[in-house]
Amino acid sequence: MQTETFHIGIVGFGPKGLYSFERLLAYLNHFKVETQVNIHLFNESSSFGAGWVYHKNQPEYLLMNYPNQFISLQPTSKPSAICEVLSFSEWLSEKQKESITQLDPKVSSRKTVGAYLSFYFEKFCKYLPKNISVYKHITSVTDIKQKGEGFKLKTSTNSKLPLLNSIVITTGHTPSITSKEELLNVPNNIPFVYPIEKKLSVVNPQSTVTLKGIGLTAIDAILGLTEGKNGKFKQKSNNEYSYLKSGNEPKIIYPYSRSGIPIIPRGENTLNYEQTSFFLKDFIASQNFKPHSLDFETDVLPIIKQDIVGEFYNTLFQLHNVTYRQYEDFNGLNIRIEKFHKEHPEIEKFEAENLLAPTLALNVASFKNVYEFWTFWCLENEKAKSPYVAAASACRYLSKEFNLLYSQQKLTKKSKQLFQTKYFGLFNKISYGPPLVNIKKMLALIEANILDFSFSESPTISENTILNSNQSSTYDWLIDARLPRGFSNSKSVLFNSENSAKLFTTTKVSNTTHELHCTNTGHPINKDGKPLKSIVLYGTPTENILFDNDTLSRTHNDTVSSWAKNIAKHLSVTTQLISS
Repeated sequence: MQTETFHIGIVGFGPKGLYSFERLLAYLNHFKVETQVNIHLFNESSSFGAGWVYHKNQPEYLLMNYPNQFISLQPTSKPSAICEVLSFSEWLSEKQKESITQLDPKVSSRKTVGAYLSFYFEKFCKYLPKNISVYKHITSVTDIKQKGEGFKLKTSTNSKLPLLNSIVITTGHTPSITSKEELLNVPNNIPFVYPIEKKLSVVNPQSTVTLKGIGLTAIDAILGLTEGKNGKFKQKSNNEYSYLKSGNEPKIIYPYSRSGIPIIPRGENTLNYEQTSFFLKDFIASQNFKPHSLDFETDVLPIIKQDIVGEFYNTLFQLHNVTYRQYEDFNGLNIRIEKFHKEHPEIEKFEAENLLAPTLALNVASFKNVYEFWTFWCLENEKAKSPYVAAASACRYLSKEFNLLYSQQKLTKKSKQLFQTKYFGLFNKISYGPPLVNIKKMLALIEANILDFSFSESPTISENTILNSNQSSTYDWLIDARLPRGFSNSKSVLFNSENSAKLFTTTKVSNTTHELHCTNTGHPINKDGKPLKSIVLYGTPTENILFDNDTLSRTHNDTVSSWAKNIAKHLSVTTQLISS
């Protein structure tokens, strides 16, 4: 290998790729590295830094699912970036001449966030030291072959590349899962909806659409099929919406999922809540659990339910001017709850199951059940304080503590898989929902008789029919509106190609899904059971070992800062040796 130049590859260049790039530049600058460093960036589109989720040319109606104040490219630890970096609200304030205080609680479009990410990618490139060169490759990496201490990459465009000394893989969510519906070989099947405006353009007017998913991606798809086809949402005086049909949208859309339970929205008032219940945190701190010793459903879930109940009642007590304290155990809280309901018999007692498994009479009243569910949560989110919103926030508060159990392999393998397939999506639906405006648009589509939940819970799908025990319907289009986790071995993806398969090992999560083995620092485990220190996974590819890989978070599961630091330290030593 060439010793005078160090070659680095970043595969997948959305936000996580951009964070990797920023940390690498910061550490190279901090350690005063003089070695020539060539950084090769690989992305499937020209949207470097933003990726397809945040690309700048997507429709304005595709919104973020959390407020502006939580979006920032600013490093959370030393060293500083190679140039000044503003938070998203600060950057937006300069562009829109609006105060940061006004902007912080608002929800922006994803294209605006993409413009922010792209702006700083271009700025970082302008501030590159003379010894650092960047090469952008618009292509897919299809194979990685180890050659000595380096790696040879194969791409879909047959790019001519040098041997790479080190690689970061941040491929994110990709259409790499074969769903059981896809195996039906339905002619009008759309297995992956992004980019929305391109993938859904083929859906013809007044068709019948069956939509797999009732989460964030499904809402994006529904808006793409309506607002994206020239339908108009008109805001009424009471801040609700009505929908004006264009004639280009589907005649009817049937969303469905395994549980049939819709996603819960989040309003601006969620910023007024803070964690008040710490039963899971205390449980984890109480003893040193052995690896693979905890069953999620019998050991961990009951504690999570205690925190859900705790958050609900701590807020309810506040609203009724009841003095309360942080109880040392759940029994103490229960005694206070029983006393409260004796004093207030008119208030219905809350159980965690009210949140985790609400009774909606699914597949019976297609208009009434989901409509009333969403209407209830919109009203609760518009209150200054709601015990229900506090309870829904619990899963978000608990993610840091739960990640300790998850990343340190404290769950049994069987219950970990159960969590991945059954509970991961459920907790996301409860705590990481869309902004209120999107759910109000869904309500308008129900009123317009376009959105129909008659088949919402686990229907049977055949080649052109959707049915349950009550009714059936033919459909024209079958759309998978979910973000895939992991990948299918039946799909030709980077991790299971001819040479890559020697570098990566996998765990089977379900009949169609596999996830990668890696250390909790992101290094993949090879066929010999050894971590590959020259490759680091970041974000979605680490989900077999790290929980809650928020796309825009700089602190959750940061596997690249130590990688960037180690590279820079190694090269600084090389620089010193050459100088001496």
